[in-house]
Amino acid sequence: MFKPPLYFIAGSLLALALTGCTVRFDPDAMQPRADVEAPPVYETHTVGQTFIATRPNLCAIEVVWREPSEVTGPFILHLRSDPLSTVDLAHVRIGTGGQPVARWRFPPIPDSLGREFYLLIEAPQATADHPLRLRAVAHDVYTPGSAYADGLPWPGDLTFRVFYNYDLSMFLGDLTRGIGETWLFLPAAALFWAPGFLLLQCWPAARRRFDAWEQMALALGLSLAVIPFLLLWITQLGGALHTATARMLFGGLGVAAVVVVGARLRHPVAQRAPRFTFSALPMALVLGVGLAARLLAVRDLSLPAWVDSVHHSLVARIIAESGRVPISYEPYIAVQNAIYHYGFHASVAGFVWLSGKPLPQAMLFVGQVFNIAMALQVYLLARWLIRRRWAAFFAALIVALLSTMPAYYVSWGRYTQLSGLLILPVTSILTIEAAEQHDRRVTALGVLALAGLILTHYRVFAFYICFVAARWLVELVNRPHAWRARLLELGWHVAIGLLALALLMPWIFQVADELWLRAFTRWGNRPPAAYRDFSWRYVTGGFDRYILTLGALGAVVALAERRRFSAVLLLWMGILFVVTNPSLLGLPGEGLINNVAMLIAWFMPLAIWCGFLGDELLSSWLAALKGRWRTVCYLLVFGALVALSVVGVHRQITIVNPDCVLATHADLDALAWIESHTPPGSRFLINAQPWHGSIY
Repeated sequence: MFKPPLYFIAGSLLALALTGCTVRFDPDAMQPRADVEAPPVYETHTVGQTFIATRPNLCAIEVVWREPSEVTGPFILHLRSDPLSTVDLAHVRIGTGGQPVARWRFPPIPDSLGREFYLLIEAPQATADHPLRLRAVAHDVYTPGSAYADGLPWPGDLTFRVFYNYDLSMFLGDLTRGIGETWLFLPAAALFWAPGFLLLQCWPAARRRFDAWEQMALALGLSLAVIPFLLLWITQLGGALHTATARMLFGGLGVAAVVVVGARLRHPVAQRAPRFTFSALPMALVLGVGLAARLLAVRDLSLPAWVDSVHHSLVARIIAESGRVPISYEPYIAVQNAIYHYGFHASVAGFVWLSGKPLPQAMLFVGQVFNIAMALQVYLLARWLIRRRWAAFFAALIVALLSTMPAYYVSWGRYTQLSGLLILPVTSILTIEAAEQHDRRVTALGVLALAGLILTHYRVFAFYICFVAARWLVELVNRPHAWRARLLELGWHVAIGLLALALLMPWIFQVADELWLRAFTRWGNRPPAAYRDFSWRYVTGGFDRYILTLGALGAVVALAERRRFSAVLLLWMGILFVVTNPSLLGLPGEGLINNVAMLIAWFMPLAIWCGFLGDELLSSWLAALKGRWRTVCYLLVFGALVALSVVGVHRQITIVNPDCVLATHADLDALAWIESHTPPGSRFLINAQPWHGSIY
């Protein structure tokens, strides 16, 4: 009998192997600043730059230029060993291309690691009136190399990036090293799965209602909610967590969870309960390939990317050092009242305690594990809304391997919103189930999940309110005669919210006074333009334009079939848009939620609609086909999924935006030197550049 998962297994393994054939940027061999123009390039006038390659297989060089629409090409790159050499290691000609960047590609140089190179750029047919203008920095900020103009030293540096070919041998080397790090999943499981799994035993019906992947997603969401909640009450009671106590606590929870799993396997319930079967392997492979892609994406990062990560590292460090919820951010920054949500930071600190890893590496690992876990949470939400396993699987595959978001979160360090989104489906399901069933155990779990969500991300808490409101309104319209039951459910939701807030006192009073009340007093002020930007580029890059199109089609098809889940998702997105942009409808207020935060969360409903559409099409085709034609249909569908996954994985492992990489291995060396050679409290003059408004 034909078993389609076998084909998917083979194809997925092939997709993973093919990740070792792509081009990646080298963050340790680049100079990203661009504040001046280099000397003009025309006729016999040239510019050049020396650099040291820090990776093998050097294969491309990229520079930034003023778009040369009136400049006559070609533009020639000579790659040489040094400025005095006349022997070309690579000689490449390109045209304008109409882009602000120029990239010269050449065959990989296998022994490029540690070698010095000299790139020389010429435009022999350009003129003095219309020369080639390259971007540069006025000062020598790239210390391993120097810039040249007409063969003579120039005081600044060109703006450039270097790329290398990540081949199969590198992938196999990373795989070998990764096998030695698999023990990290033991503390990860003890911290991010065991607490929620044990709590889920309080809801016996969950074992019968949800399959194994859904139960894992529920356990993950509950665990992420428990961690900041537990830390809050340990702090309130005057205690603190440190390495020894954290290992005893979460290690004990991990052992208890394993014992419960063993008991369940030895004594299965009498009722038919979903469990892991052969059909669960495709989901396991999607998550496995997606996790490998996420970890490969950060293989070259010395520290987490972008400015958000600096702040997150600071809060996580304070928690890891004190073992308590921060009351201030001193001595690192002069902020006395700590009111920022800290769920993700508590998770990172907990992983540092359990694993012993340095905090930056722990943050990268936890962030990427959370990133692929988002596919699991979308699977849970899709399965709960649609009640179809393959629709949920397709949705998870899109999030894991195809969609730009949430994979791109790593470039911005958007770990806190990601953590909130991981808890969001679990909180929504538990509170809605509690309100509809009036089950006290589910209510207790819902209250705990909601409290953890509030501690993890305030904006995602607003997402939750909008989702519950959308679901409640759709149910009210669908069954207007049951309005009394709807009112009772509304009261139940209010009670759950009040109980969650009560569990967070007195911490919630400080946050309400310092943050929420001030936000409401400023309600109506216009936020920075960057936060008001409703840009389609967040949902139309790469595969996203097709996901957006198919998602819209899936929404229409679901509405035509009177599927209530589609109305819930549409209304949820609509309420979020109004809350984010009330002035567009003539309502007061602006800026409690920004468009960027909303748009980068659209992957959730879009993936669910795409999953539904894929399941509808597959079901229709299989219903119309008989015998071997059904086998052919399976082969075509899964072959197409594997092909898409291959392309998607290539994009996922190169998802990090080079512009967002602020630290290199040289910076780590400098930080180590500072720690050992300068006294505490030293101040340093550093480079800065404008960001939003008056923020640098």
